[in-house]
Amino acid sequence: MLRTIAKSAGRNVDAYNGYFLFLETRYCDGKTKQREQVRRLLGETVFVDKLKSAVGSFKAEFAVKSSRLPVEDCDESDVSKLVEEIILLRGELRHHSLNSPRRWDPNNVKRYELEARFLGAVCGYILLEELFLRTYQPEVMQAFVAQAHKNNFSLALLIHRLPYDGHRIDAMRVTFPTSVPDIRTAVAAFSNVINATRSAIGLMGLRSLVCLSEDRKIEVFTAALGRSFDDPEEKIAVGTSIRASIEYISDGMVMSGAFRLNIADPAIDRAQAWNLGTQCTDHFFERTPDHELLSLKVFAEKPLVEIFSYRVGPGLGR
Repeated sequence: MLRTIAKSAGRNVDAYNGYFLFLETRYCDGKTKQREQVRRLLGETVFVDKLKSAVGSFKAEFAVKSSRLPVEDCDESDVSKLVEEIILLRGELRHHSLNSPRRWDPNNVKRYELEARFLGAVCGYILLEELFLRTYQPEVMQAFVAQAHKNNFSLALLIHRLPYDGHRIDAMRVTFPTSVPDIRTAVAAFSNVINATRSAIGLMGLRSLVCLSEDRKIEVFTAALGRSFDDPEEKIAVGTSIRASIEYISDGMVMSGAFRLNIADPAIDRAQAWNLGTQCTDHFFERTPDHELLSLKVFAEKPLVEIFSYRVGPGLGR
C-alpha cells in the first residue's frame, strides 16, 4: 500500500524500493547478498514469467529512454542480466551516498519513474493472478456472500416484472452483499433480472420492471419498453440504427450525452427491444467504465419510435 502511495505521490525512488522489498520478502528468504538474490529470484517460475510479461509491455518505453535497466535489450529467454541490474539499482537507490559516483539527485526522482512503473507492473502481475482473479472463483464468491449474510450485510431487492395482457410473470427477489443500494447495484440488478427472465420464460411478455428495496422504502430502478410495443402481433420498424440518450455521473458531476449503434434487423419485437436496452447499457460501461449511469433512453430516429427507457431511483446518486 505504501509503495503505491509513494508512486502516486511521485516519490519514484521510494516506490521502486518498496516494490523490490515486496519481491525480496516473498522470494529471497532473508538473503541479502546479490548473487544469492539473483539465484533465488531466477528460481521462482512465477516471478520469471511475470518479469517476462512486463518486459514485453515496457520494451517500447525503455527503447526511447536511457535507463540502468536493460529492458529494451532483454532476451526473454534469459532474464538473468535484467534481474541482476534490478537488484543493483535497488542497492544504489537504497544505500544513497554522496561519495558514490552513481548517487541520485533527490531533486530529480522523476528520472526513475519508468523503472518504478516497470517493477510495479511485475508485482502487479503477480498479485493479479493470485488475488484479484481468485476473487471471482465460485467458492470464493460463495464464501464472501455467506459472510455478508452472517454479518447482516445484505441487501434484498424486490423486482416487479409487469407483464403485457395475457402473460403472467412473478416478482423476483435478488440479494447483494451490501447494505445500501447504489447506482452500480441498480445496473447489476437490471442485468440479473433480464438474464433470468430471458432464460426462464423469454422476454416477449415483459412490459416493464420496477425494482424496490424489500421494505419498499427505496426505489432502485425502473425500466420499460416504449408504447409502440403494446401490439403483440407486430414487429416495430426502427431502421438500421438507434440513438441512445444518456445521463450519467462523471467526477461527481451530472452529465448528459448520446451515442448511436447500428442494428442488423430494421424491424424488432419486444424481446429484441429488451436486448437492445441491455446492449446499450453494456456499450456505455465498455466505453466509460468509471462513469455511473443515471438514465438511458433508446429510440429510433427514422421513424421516431421510443424503444426502451431505464432510470435509477431518485434517491440514488444525486
